[in-house]
Amino acid sequence: MGRYLEAKCKICRRNQAKLFLKGSRCLSTKCGLEKKAYPPGLKGQDALRKKVSDYGIQLKEKQKLRNMYGMLETQFRNYFRKAEAIPGITGENFLCFLERRLDNVAYRIGWASSRNGAREIVGHGHILVNGKKMNIPSYLVKPQDTIEIKNNFKIKEEGLPVWMEKIDNKIRITRFPKMKEMAIPINESLIVAFYTR
Repeated sequence: MGRYLEAKCKICRRNQAKLFLKGSRCLSTKCGLEKKAYPPGLKGQDALRKKVSDYGIQLKEKQKLRNMYGMLETQFRNYFRKAEAIPGITGENFLCFLERRLDNVAYRIGWASSRNGAREIVGHGHILVNGKKMNIPSYLVKPQDTIEIKNNFKIKEEGLPVWMEKIDNKIRITRFPKMKEMAIPINESLIVAFYTR
């Protein structure tokens, strides 16, 4: 397995942005970015840094999004190729694919405090999609899918994405997410430029 098993706070420090990899810890004073606002490996805040090229900026943006969703490079690239193949704006299609992953949907609903926790809930078979057990975190939800959890987890009332609706203790996907509804601090045009160079 090629998952990153080291300190998650180093990823946030490296990207100089909160990626919420540790859930509620990222909102507290224990956050690694709050303690040390400089990248790991540098000896203090005044360390000299080289000028970053255009390629470096694009790579950093791609790595930030990939780390945010906790994916490996091959799967991430495959989603981009799928987004490129369908009609529409490639960057918007790409982010739509990432938002539709079942582990991300479980995270957005509020069943887990981080995407890693949501991936674990899905992998252990606690999620039902259309009444059937689904243990594949990369499953892409479709409109009219109903999602429920076996245990009595509460669904957060506020902050539920507009492309989902709560019916009893289930979530129904009403439509695909749109770019303006995704609260992702990413410049997707840099990622498109990285993969199409």
